[in-house]
Parts: sequence; C-alpha cells; structure tokens
Amino acid sequence: MNLYHREKDFWAWYASVMAVLIRWRPGATWFVVIATAVARVTSWLSMVLPLKVVLLAASDGVPRYFRFFIDPDDKTFWIVTLTLGAIALFIVTLVLDAVSTRIARAASGDILGRANELAVMQDQEDVAQTHYARLCKVAAYGLFGMAALFLLYLVNAPLAGFLLGMMVATYAFAAWALASSDDIRPGRAKVFVTDNLSSFLSIASSIAFLGGFLVIVIPFALGYGGNLLFAIAAVLLSRQMLGTSTDAVQAGVMLQRRRHRINALVFRDQQLEEQEKRQQLAFRTLFDKPARQQLAMRHLAPDGESVEACWEDSALRFLRLLAITSKGANGELVRYQQQVYPPAHRYRLDNEELLFEHVPRARLLAPEVITRFSEGAFECQVCDYGQGVRLGQEWKQWEWRILQHCWAVEAPVPLADSFQASQRSLHGRFNARMLEKLQIGVDSPEEGRLLAALKQQLPAIQRRLKGMPHYVYNPDLIRENVVFADDDGQSVLVMVWGRWSLEPIGVALPAACKDSDLRDAIERLTEEGRVASGSLVPNDFRVASACRKIERLVAREKLKAALAEVEFLLGKLGDSAHDGESMRSTALG
Repeated sequence: MNLYHREKDFWAWYASVMAVLIRWRPGATWFVVIATAVARVTSWLSMVLPLKVVLLAASDGVPRYFRFFIDPDDKTFWIVTLTLGAIALFIVTLVLDAVSTRIARAASGDILGRANELAVMQDQEDVAQTHYARLCKVAAYGLFGMAALFLLYLVNAPLAGFLLGMMVATYAFAAWALASSDDIRPGRAKVFVTDNLSSFLSIASSIAFLGGFLVIVIPFALGYGGNLLFAIAAVLLSRQMLGTSTDAVQAGVMLQRRRHRINALVFRDQQLEEQEKRQQLAFRTLFDKPARQQLAMRHLAPDGESVEACWEDSALRFLRLLAITSKGANGELVRYQQQVYPPAHRYRLDNEELLFEHVPRARLLAPEVITRFSEGAFECQVCDYGQGVRLGQEWKQWEWRILQHCWAVEAPVPLADSFQASQRSLHGRFNARMLEKLQIGVDSPEEGRLLAALKQQLPAIQRRLKGMPHYVYNPDLIRENVVFADDDGQSVLVMVWGRWSLEPIGVALPAACKDSDLRDAIERLTEEGRVASGSLVPNDFRVASACRKIERLVAREKLKAALAEVEFLLGKLGDSAHDGESMRSTALG
C-alpha cells in the first residue's frame, strides 16, 4: 500500500474516531481542540511581543514600522503594555495547556467507561488520556497550521509558497521512500523514514525553516526593503508552524501504530486483539518453508545438493532454530543448525564471536561455524550439528562431565580484560545494593538476623568469590542446547554460547552433586595445574553456587526462597571457618 492510500485509510479511521468523541463528549472535545490550537497562537504571540518591546525600547523615538499604531508620545505606555501583554500571553498558554490536560483526562475516562466495563489493557486510563490528547492534537495542530499558512500568505506570499512547496516535497520523498522497497527487506531510505521518523522530520523542518529564512532576508539584502516587524513575526510564525506540523505528523503516526488499541478503547463492538509485530511478520516471511529451503541451498548447497531445512523448537526465548540436513553426492548426511538472532539480540552472536577469538571452539565443546550471514534484519549463524540428536536420559551424566571440562579451561588474560571492561563477575554483582532488595521480604526477627548476618559477612564473601578460579560460564548449558557429536555418543556439542560470562567455579552445580564429586573435581583440576594444591575445598563451590542462586532469586523477586538460601550460605561459611578452610586461588584479573 502506498503512502497516499495509507493516508486515505488513516483519515477515514480518524474521522470515525473523532465522530465518536464529539458525539459522547462534544463540549470537552471541542474545547480541547480549540484550546490546544489557541495555545499555539498565544505561544507565538508571547515570543513576538518581547521582540517588539526590545526593538521599541532600544530605538530613538518610534521606528517607522511601529508608527502606524504607536504615537511617539505614547512610547513608554506601549512598552509597558506590550511587556505585560507578553507575560499575560505566556501565562494564558500555560493555563490552556494545563486545563486541556485535565479535561482530556476526564473526557477520556468517560469515553472509556462507555466503551468497556472490563479493563482491556494495563494502565488503560493513562493510555486513553494519551490517545485522546493525540487525537485532539492532530486536529488542533492542523487548524493552527492552516491558519498560520494563510496568515503567512497575507504577510509574505513567497514565504508561504516556499513552505507549502517544502511540505509537498517532504511528503513526496516519504512516499518514494516507502514505495522503494518492501517491509521485509526495507531499503536505507525506507528505514530512515520509518525507523528514524523524528530525525527525518527534524531535518526536513530545519531545511524548510532555513530556506524560508532566506526568502525573508533576500529582499532586505537586495535593497527592496520591507516591514521589519512583519519579517520577525513571519520568522517566528514559520518556526512555530513547522514545529506543530512535525508534532502532528508524529502524533498521527503513533495513532496509526496504536490503532487497534484505540479501537478497543473507543468502539464498544471492537475487542482488543494484539497485532503481529512487524519483526514477527518479517521473520515468518523470510523463514517460511520455501524461503528457508532456498537459503539453505544458497549457503550450504551451491552445487545443487539435496537439502532439507526444518523448524526446530528453541528452549531459548531470544533464539530461533532451524535443523538442516544436507545429502551429498555420496549419499552421506550432514547436519547443520541454523541459529537466527533477531536484531535486538544480534549482540549475543557478536559476544560469542569475541569469546572464540580467544578460546578455540573445541576447548569448550562448541560446534564449528560453517557460515554467518544476514537475512533481512536477522543475523544467522550455521553450525555443525553433529548427529542432531539432543541428549535425553544421558543428560545428568553429561552435565557434570561438561562442567568439569569447562572448569579446566582458563580464560586468556585478553578475554578476561575485555569482559571486566564491560561487565562484572559474581563478586561485583553480589553487593550491598542487591542485598537491600531482600529487606522487603523480611517478616520475622529470625529473617532479620539472617539478613544482618549476611550483610556482616558480605566483604568476606566478595573476597572469597573474587579469589576463586573463574571459568567461561554458559547459562544456556541445558539439555536442549547439547547434542551428540558422533554416532558412538562419546562426545557432545554445546550449541549456543552467546550469553557467556566469567564466573567463579561452582556457580552452577548439578542438584545431585556430592562433596565427594567435588573433591574428585578438585583433584583433577590440581593435576591439570588449573589450581594450586589445597587452595580449593568443596565448600568454596557451595558458597559460589549459593550466591548465584540468591542473585537469581532476588532478580525474580522470590525473596522467601532467597532468604532460605541465605541460611544455607551462612551455614556453609560457618562450616568453612570451623574447619579452617581457606581460599588462596589466584584472583580473576
């Protein structure tokens, strides 16, 4: 649909909504529209009058452009009168805006009550007021814009013609930009207009204003003369008109985007039905069965090999997955996983790429990347998918093996420096600010004592966490993210690493992990030279795990569960002190 048809459809809808508002609250609606328009007039006049006062007061006698209505003997009277008038107009502008806001809230609440007995959305009273004000603003600013353009025509016809021409040119450019490409793969011009509408309108308004300023100044520069007072008023009026026109367009676009919500708030026979987001529609179009088959052929089988790209449910909310099978000339099946990141999560893929610039992918059981490419606004990565079979009952055994394997990998210093420059490890996040969030969950003296004891122990806990060896922690180390790498089931691949961080060993322990398992792990880490002999004990792992659990529970506002974990943590700290255990590992960084 081109811009003209979109405009036609919008104005038909807008008229139907305004008709409802006027029918149900005619006095309030007309008052808000007229008061908003008048407020723009008084705002303009409150800028013009002070300039008149300055020009009059700074001149010897009365300038010729004032003489048609100011007698030289009345100069002082007019200076005082115009000054008071400017102040009064400024106050009137503030009053009109404030009264319009109050009436808009009352009227929108009444209209909302007529259309719905049940709440249809969160904070719907505020939402209704916002949309009511926008609807009235479009009408008011439209009236002001037409009146201002007509007044400019009377005062300076070339200026009015130039501004009207710039508006038409801006509209024509926007129409061309919207028609130049589709919504799925928008071109640069379309992205600039749709995604940066405020910047686009600001640039167009600034160009129009500067051009109009030249139209006003050139006659004076060429010696044709003119009325200086009218010229100043025209400059300010053109600026005000362009500003309100920009605001009206932005308000109209916002109304169009929220149209389905406004319908539910205004029309009794229409219910709220959330519209599919543009990004979701683009994804369905770009990655439906035929499209993803063509993508797979283009990137994985350029010589015409047989490929099959199938949807795969993802356990990670920020990621969509496709399982691709390619059959070569020799009949051998090769499996790939295509990971599709939406624009808001593309940085995760960049973070994963940074990780494996410093650590070989095989060291962390990560798959090899076959290719990376963009499709529309989405970023895609295709990886080796091993056997393409996710772990089942074998997960409990493999989870512990994978953890120990990752613990043995020491993060290179450049990687640790990059991480610390932008993020904090657990010892930095487990701080007094986080513990303050626990206070609201305290309901008994015993819970208060637990929290007070934790705050007292906080410096020691932070030192202990900081002193532990750190490893590349992957919060997405879950069953659905791990597949067998080969037929014999002796190796696995951890497919996604975009949310990695450097954390103390032990932040993620399997539920069935025993102290004997931890002692065995410490022994292996010591043999591999990862930690010094005697520098780690099982309670160190338990403390790190408990701190991470408390952090996650507080973030989810599970405060009672967090306080229960605090009791466990304090117990482990007491056990460590009683047993004389200490932490002497090299600190991260």
